[in-house]
Formats: sequence, structure tokens, C-alpha cells
Amino acid sequence: MLMVGGTGIEPVTPSKGNIPLGIVANNSKQRRLRNCLFDATSLTLLGVVRNIRQQVQSAYFVTRGVTPDSAEAIMSAIKLTDTVVRQYRPDPNKRIEIPDAGKPGLYLVIQPSGARSWAYRYRFGGRSRKLTVGPYPKIGLAAAHDAAEAANDEVLHGRDPAAAKRVGTPADDTLAAHIELYKQRHVKGLRYNTRLYVNMTLDRMQDEWPGRALRAVAKGDVIRFIEGAKEKRGPSAAVTTWKVVKAFFAWCESRLDDFASPARSIKKPAKERSRERVLDDAELAAVWRAADAAGGSAGALTKLLILTGCRRHEITDLAWDELTETAIELPGERTKNGLAHTIPLTSLMRAVLATRPKSGRFVINGADRPLGDHSAAKEKVTPDIRPWTYHDLRRSFASGLQRLAVAPHIVELCLNHRSGTFRGVAGIYQRHRYAKEVGEAFELWSRHLAVLTQETTAAA
Repeated sequence: MLMVGGTGIEPVTPSKGNIPLGIVANNSKQRRLRNCLFDATSLTLLGVVRNIRQQVQSAYFVTRGVTPDSAEAIMSAIKLTDTVVRQYRPDPNKRIEIPDAGKPGLYLVIQPSGARSWAYRYRFGGRSRKLTVGPYPKIGLAAAHDAAEAANDEVLHGRDPAAAKRVGTPADDTLAAHIELYKQRHVKGLRYNTRLYVNMTLDRMQDEWPGRALRAVAKGDVIRFIEGAKEKRGPSAAVTTWKVVKAFFAWCESRLDDFASPARSIKKPAKERSRERVLDDAELAAVWRAADAAGGSAGALTKLLILTGCRRHEITDLAWDELTETAIELPGERTKNGLAHTIPLTSLMRAVLATRPKSGRFVINGADRPLGDHSAAKEKVTPDIRPWTYHDLRRSFASGLQRLAVAPHIVELCLNHRSGTFRGVAGIYQRHRYAKEVGEAFELWSRHLAVLTQETTAAA
């Protein structure tokens, strides 16, 4: 050890009484003497030594990718252990971050609620960055050290670990690669029918801009794409397209540091109106005749939608293994509300199904993939009536059953609606209880359509 005195720096023998800086002071008289030993030259030398030490430590931390602020905190930090981590108490008014001297840049973050997690702070591209490592104790101290070391290696090799975590690992920077990642990370978790139209819109985007880089898609490109949807499929389709495109680019923007959504300032292309269109008997007969004339998948799709009151995708994606001898059995993952739906087969339904070739898994398309372009199918069915949509047929089915004096709760079951009457376990029991009445309602509707189409055909 060294003793700093008026005569210079002299070594002293360590002992139990040694005090900081190695100056021996065993009693109050010696302590007073020690205080007098510090002259201006010694204090200057001590300041230089401390300054050099701080500069060396700061330089070391910066080369490790640690921010200057973090380096200062680390130099005053303690080495964390699992015991220390558990003993820290939260501040009820604010979040606190505790640097770990054992791993530069690693912080223990404690929320006011007491929840603990790990974060790694570093510099990349001249800017401070933060990588969320994960929650404690799910990620222990040793695992957090490993994660911080791995992140530091990424920084040293010129890669930003936080950006890599946000973006994932797309195959390249093309629009197609980011769409594929979006499908895996986001679309996969959506409800079945939502997933269908989102995927369809994303596929159309790839067809519109094949091979295009994500950043090469401009605002004007997006506007023309949405306007094209409006011209081809109407205002409702334009709004749906706008929602999907806007959500996709916003998702990309949230995960990329140098990307701005080209759809951010694009306004909704049309007002959404709640449709109330109900086709009367004459119009339903006209649509049925037009479906007869169209034939093929378009005709079969239209007729089954009229007969069953199903949602469009429930019939376009109907598979042969969802048919039994007596019913169409739609599993819960294929319905909007997640409830399995049983549709008793009527003679008219069987007649339509008999026209479809069993050359593939799916009924309507007669192939191993479902019918994709339902808009093209509808364009083949051209009755001379006011504009209508496939979903209008579902509304017309419900209205028609009511006109035939079918009880409202039976109509709800035919539509696979979940209301207060049919919620929970009691609802499952009620559905089984009314199976007979539901079958009778579908049979009544089929007979009504059979008579209606025959009378209309004869009158024509």
C-alpha cells in the first residue's frame, strides 16, 4: 500500500488499522495529522489518477457497445446475484433500473407493481438502443448474462440485436418476404374468416407488385391499388382492402427503424354502411334461375348459400369430409363464432351437391384448394334485379324463415348465432334439444324454394 505525505508517496505495511489510501491513523491525533499531510501537489496527483481510471473504464465500456450514461452507472454499480435481485424492493411511484456491474449494459428493471425483467442497453449507429431480454425469474441471472453477451457480439459484428428481434428474419427485403413474415407473426392468430380475407388481400398485393422491395412501394401505388379494388369489387371491398394494407404497412413500420408506411395518411375510401338488403321471393327466384344458367361452381355456390343461409366462406371452403349422410358438419374453427354448426341435408341440397365432381377435397371448386375468387363467381350469376351481395342471401334466408312463421330462437340456431339464450353449457344442451325443430325449419325453407322456383319458371 502507499502513504501520501508531504515528503511524497511512501509504502506502508498493511494492518488492521489501515484506512483508505493506506494512511496509517490509529488514534484521533494521528487522524488530525493525516489531514494535514495532503498538500496541493498530492491532491492534484490523486485527481489525475482518478481521471485516468475513469477514462480507461469509459473507453472500455464504449468499445463494448455500452452507452456513456450506462458506463457511468456501471462504475457505481454492484455485481448482481440472484439473492440481490430478489431483495430489491420496487418504488411504488416509478420504474427503477439497476445496472449489473458483472455484465456491462445489463439492467434489472423493476416496475412499481414489483414485476422484474432484464434489459440490455448499448449504442448502435451513433444512437442509444435498448434490447428487452425478458422477465425474471423466467429468465434467471445467468441466462440474462448469456443474452447480454450474445447481444454484445451482434453489436461488435455490426448488427443491431433489437432491430433483429423486432423484424425477425425475413428471407430478404422484398415485399413478399415481409408479407410472409406478417402472415406467420400476425395473420396466423386471427379468426378463420378474418384470416381468409386478410390473406386474400395480401396475395393480391404480391400480384400487384411482384418482386418489388418493401421500401419501393410508394403512396401512389397504394392509392391505385385501393381504387382498383373499388372499381372491381365495390366500396365495401375498397374499405376492406384499405384496412388490410394499412395494418400491414403499420406493422412493418413498428418493427423497422428506417421505414415509413406509405399508407399512413391515406383516408378511408368510402363510408361503411350497415346493409339491410333483403331479397323478396321474386328476387330469390331470379337469382336461382341465374345460378341455373351459370352452372358450375358459381351456380352451386349461389344455390347452397340460398338454401343454407351460411356465410360465404363456409360454403366456398366446404370439404367433402364435412359431409355426412344426413348433414353438413362445420367445425368450430371454420365458423365466425367458433361454434360447430350442423345443417341437416334436404333433398334440394342433395341435388345441388350431386352436381359437383368429387375430383378434389373441396366441394365447390372440385379441386384440392377452395374456391378463391368468389367475386368472379358472382359475376357469372346475373339476375335482372337490384344490386345484391352473397351476404344479402344470408339475411334473406333469415327473413324468409320468419315469414314462414319459424320461431325466432330456431332461426338463430339455423344461422348459428350465439345469443343470450344459447350461451355456455346450457346453450349446448338447448342446441341439441332443438335439433328436430332446426331440421324442420331447413326442410320447410327448401320446400318453399322448390315451389317458388317451379311456379316462377312456369310463369316465365
